[in-house]
Amino acid sequence: QFDALQFWANNAERMRISNGGNVGINETNPLQKLHVNSGSGNSPAIFESTDLVSQIWLKDSSSSTTYQTGIACSGDNLIFNNGGERMRILSSGNMLLGSASAFSRLTVSNGVNTRSTITISDQNTASLMLTAGASQASTISVDGTHALNFNFGATVGTDGGSTRMTILNN
Repeated sequence: QFDALQFWANNAERMRISNGGNVGINETNPLQKLHVNSGSGNSPAIFESTDLVSQIWLKDSSSSTTYQTGIACSGDNLIFNNGGERMRILSSGNMLLGSASAFSRLTVSNGVNTRSTITISDQNTASLMLTAGASQASTISVDGTHALNFNFGATVGTDGGSTRMTILNN
């Protein structure tokens, strides 16, 4: 009886299938079904596709389908899927949530004719909430402990401009 199936090249073990079914590449004691050890290298694996998108899908016993949750790249953009594209990080560093177009560092869309809310918080209070969409008035809500400044003349993706109105917290 053998403990493992070993693959050797240049007088060194390069891959092993343990008696428990775990596969180790450059690893003699694989701890999971696939255990890749790159040694001193920072990139233990490359997944490459010859079409426009390369994807890795993740599934557990409660996942609704096999191709539900995954990570992909398209060009130099990183895409997170969960029943469809949910987030994209562009090569420029801009992050898109539910949107196909970047208007600033963070672009959030909840789809057509639905309201989207962005909450900016310090984990203790909802410091600022922005709500817009669904052909309704946009809302700016603050936590009540700080003043709210409205600036004019700032361009998309930057802050600045001149303060035109300040709402104090008292």
